[in-house]
Amino acid sequence: MRMDSCIRLYMKENKFADPTMRRVHKRGMQKRASKMAGTKFRGVIQLESHMEVTLVCCLEIDPRVLSLRTQPCTISLTSGRVFRDKNALEAHLGRSGRKNPIYTPDFEVLLNDGTKSLLDAKHSAHIEKKPEYLLYPELLQSFGLSLLMVTEELLQGPLYYNARLLAPWVGKKCPAQVFEKLSDVGEDSSSYRDLHLHHGLSQGEICMALLNGLLKFDITASRLRQASELEANNGCTRFLEVLKF
Repeated sequence: MRMDSCIRLYMKENKFADPTMRRVHKRGMQKRASKMAGTKFRGVIQLESHMEVTLVCCLEIDPRVLSLRTQPCTISLTSGRVFRDKNALEAHLGRSGRKNPIYTPDFEVLLNDGTKSLLDAKHSAHIEKKPEYLLYPELLQSFGLSLLMVTEELLQGPLYYNARLLAPWVGKKCPAQVFEKLSDVGEDSSSYRDLHLHHGLSQGEICMALLNGLLKFDITASRLRQASELEANNGCTRFLEVLKF
């Protein structure tokens, strides 16, 4: 059975989405922006790369994350002051603001403990060209801001597939029949194939069982396949918390 991801990508503007602080792609660039719908943000958001799409999927499936915003603000790297966008910064600082070093994070997330964190998906090749990116988390921390830099080491491994597979099922209620079928499995681990062929669980039902913590699987270690072993679980969803907030 083919296990395709069902992420919904859109290629038209959406008036209900939060505005971004800068254009996702400047005129003349050949690469088109991906646009994605989800449960933890308004409307359809536009994303610059496959890494950003995967990161949003990780935020979607992470039970700690209540909501997210893309390109939420522009930050002055000299003062730490946060502005709505670059235009607001320049309006406040005048013409000198154009020379002011600034930073626009990819995302801001609100966690269920009430804290907020900024996130940036950066490929290591970009960091090599501009190594000062590595200083940003500590610099922003000195301003009272939290920044998590995520690279392809996490986002282009097995998580690239697994997060995209699970994300479309976030927020969907797990049917009672899934609980009944899993009760027949017992506490032993079972392969994906066994759960599907012998216990009658569909791909969507297995995904919902994982998101609800009825089953668990190391989503960063290997890609979910027919032979993957899934462990019975007691409702704990810590295995979905792959980002180090």
